[in-house]
Amino acid sequence: MVIRNKLIVKMRRGVFAFLVVVLVALATAAQAELVPSEFTRILPGVSTRTDVESKFGRSEVARHEARYSNSNYTVIFQYSRGDCRLSFLNLSLPEWTVESVSFEWIDGKEPKLKDIVLDIRSFRKKQTSDVITHDTYSNVEKGISVVYDRKINGIIGVYLRPSLKVESTHQCRTVE
Repeated sequence: MVIRNKLIVKMRRGVFAFLVVVLVALATAAQAELVPSEFTRILPGVSTRTDVESKFGRSEVARHEARYSNSNYTVIFQYSRGDCRLSFLNLSLPEWTVESVSFEWIDGKEPKLKDIVLDIRSFRKKQTSDVITHDTYSNVEKGISVVYDRKINGIIGVYLRPSLKVESTHQCRTVE
């Protein structure tokens, strides 16, 4: 009887692990349909510092933030501190889970809108900053925002945050 119960527990853990892998794969595929997969290798709310370092190498981490640069852009990873009171996005994520990812292009290296936003119909366009030539294309459900500068006809930033599905399961509880 004890062996059978242990087997059932192991099977449940295996099924749970499998479901987590499938959900992560689906979330990645969903974001990758909207922007190039290069920008969705790390999933906010799912990926960890270990995942970032395995793909980008080690970086100096300052206050739960890591920066990497190449010849075209700088990518910034903001990690969870593990405490809701310190969470930038008011999420209850384990410490060192990626909370957000920012890609910011170097002047003169900005890609065209069509090269980054693969399915424009899935985004809502809005002029959200005080810079009148900047438009933000957002897909809130998938956690993607793209800032486009009409003056230079290029993307100046891609910003990723957890999808609504991930956020809904990791909201900080309010104490009343």
